[in-house]
Amino acid sequence: MRPHRSSRRPARRPVLESLEGRRLLTAAPSAIASQLDPSGGPYAVFLAFSRTVEESEGVIQVALMRTGDLTTAATISVRTAPVTALEGYDFVPLDRVVTFAAGEAEATFDLAIVDDAISEPLEKQLRLELYRGEEDDLVATTAQTVTIVDDEPGSASRLVFHAFGAAGLWTYNEAEGYRKINDGSPEAIVAAPGRGAYLDFGPAGLWSWDALRGYSRLSHVDPEIILTSSLGERALIDFGHGGVWQWSAEGGYAKVHDLSPRAMSGFPGSAVFDYAEHGLWTWNENTGWAKVRDYGPEQMLNAGGVYFLDYGVFGLWRLDAGGAVARVHEGNAEEMTLLPYGILVDFGSAGLRKLGDFDVWSQVSSHSPRAMLSSELLDFGAGGFWRLAADGTWSKLNTVAPRSVVYAAPDLVHMDYGDAGLWTWSAATGWRKLNPARATLLGFAMTEPIVRLPG
Repeated sequence: MRPHRSSRRPARRPVLESLEGRRLLTAAPSAIASQLDPSGGPYAVFLAFSRTVEESEGVIQVALMRTGDLTTAATISVRTAPVTALEGYDFVPLDRVVTFAAGEAEATFDLAIVDDAISEPLEKQLRLELYRGEEDDLVATTAQTVTIVDDEPGSASRLVFHAFGAAGLWTYNEAEGYRKINDGSPEAIVAAPGRGAYLDFGPAGLWSWDALRGYSRLSHVDPEIILTSSLGERALIDFGHGGVWQWSAEGGYAKVHDLSPRAMSGFPGSAVFDYAEHGLWTWNENTGWAKVRDYGPEQMLNAGGVYFLDYGVFGLWRLDAGGAVARVHEGNAEEMTLLPYGILVDFGSAGLRKLGDFDVWSQVSSHSPRAMLSSELLDFGAGGFWRLAADGTWSKLNTVAPRSVVYAAPDLVHMDYGDAGLWTWSAATGWRKLNPARATLLGFAMTEPIVRLPG
């Protein structure tokens, strides 16, 4: 099903905390200390370390060592290769020749890490590679990773997005508070790797944003569905009449299909497409298309590559990674949500049930919620707003449920109560009013999900 789009409502300008303005990158470098484990050959050099360093450590000499015949001079080339760290933003790119003088077993070079004042992903990685001059043959049998730990207070605090209509789009984290990042308000916010987001600005197109690089326009066309994952800067995008496209930061766009699906679920490289009366199809960037069923389901839930398909009165079905389809319940599912250890399904008059390990169903509640705002926050209408804890116990949080929720931490929730403002709640501290303004949309920056599939 297509994601819900909030209509743009006139909104009062929110009362927000004062901002310092955009912080600039500084040139103060830090560095990585390393050592090499020499092995074989007259001057063979192998990387044999994996280091974690603070962003602010400075420039440190990196030592290379050689073994074998040391009577003659020797050279080796060393270069940096980005993994999740960004050249020029997180580290100073390096590609140089290191010279061993006759008789020397060790030579050194400097490696610099950029120490900025911006909250980013808590950890970023790069590689050091050794190669032989013009032949470009890697000497290291395994590329070694250097992990840079960001030292800004906000980097350890999850970044969330609050849109306030005409008052613009703001980021918020518990350590640093609010920061305005756009005068406009997006129609949809989709989490992206690198503590950022893909932002659908409607007629203004699709954009990517993160705190380090700012904005980049990905398309002038208004997208309808966007699928992302934590595995790199990639997306699978339904552009409606423009068809479905795969996008990556490295390769740009590649068309997947001319037709827009009724719904799609999955990841940038592998997804399930609901083409209604034309059937349910799977697509994989390596193996292509395969038809699963003649008709599409009423709703789909992606559980880490295993899909649960709601076929209404024909029951709830599971599509395994290998393509096998099997019915897991004969009931008519009204709503589904993903749990850390299974799925939670509202079967209407049959109540709320959980599918856990080994395909075992358990009754969670005899009552059907009006809405499941998350895997643990449920709206029972006149029955109130309740939390279902991981141990199965219930606690009533409020007589009224919020319009939407977003998690700022596993135990800290931001809740939109419309004219009553934005509130936070946690089991440890209870309720706190975050902002009196009326929000139009909430979103969050991507963190790695921890999901164990049932069965």
